[in-house]
Amino acid sequence: MDRGYARASLLKQLRTLKIPFLIRGRSNTIVRVDGKRLSLGRLPHRLGHPQRYTHATYQDSTQEPVDIIVFHDPGFQEPWFLLVPAGSELQLSTADIVALYRQRMHIELTFRDWKTHLGVRGLRLEADPALRLGRLLLALSSAYILAVLLGSGEIAPRVRAHCEVLRSQPRHGTKRRLSALSIGILALSLARFADLVRAELGRILAALQRGLSTTEISP
Repeated sequence: MDRGYARASLLKQLRTLKIPFLIRGRSNTIVRVDGKRLSLGRLPHRLGHPQRYTHATYQDSTQEPVDIIVFHDPGFQEPWFLLVPAGSELQLSTADIVALYRQRMHIELTFRDWKTHLGVRGLRLEADPALRLGRLLLALSSAYILAVLLGSGEIAPRVRAHCEVLRSQPRHGTKRRLSALSIGILALSLARFADLVRAELGRILAALQRGLSTTEISP
């Protein structure tokens, strides 16, 4: 969960119910590590190297026991201050925690794509919403997968060369501005790529029909 859920009361409830968690903490929250009182943002760490702090407590007055993992990806402006159950290193290694939070970031980008590019933002269904929403999400998921496969497939370099203006400075480790979804949508919308898109969609659908997974289809 993101910083909006980094509340000591929630951490305590999850601990009481024995529910594992991975929550990003707020940098200005007071913690105690080995008896030393300081803010999360002042915990020492090295760029690109995760640092785990055990015997820690979160929040100045509540002092909820946690393990804290600090990781500053070179491609991101701010470090991550990740909170997990105290004494959980055997179940949740430091490397696994960083990998899991990376996945969450990718999921957030997917939500943004859905809201921005696929028109889900502000969607309201008035008649039989549960059934219609299920059908709509199935259709959107299929469209999303096909667009991403197009935007990361063999035609992607040609579409990027025609449409994309690279950043002058890298952001999140890349100078690219357009996601695979954006490239796929551009390929579908521009007439000059129609023949390439038709051939690529045929290849993708044929591969899916043979039972290949999406990771096996994308080059």
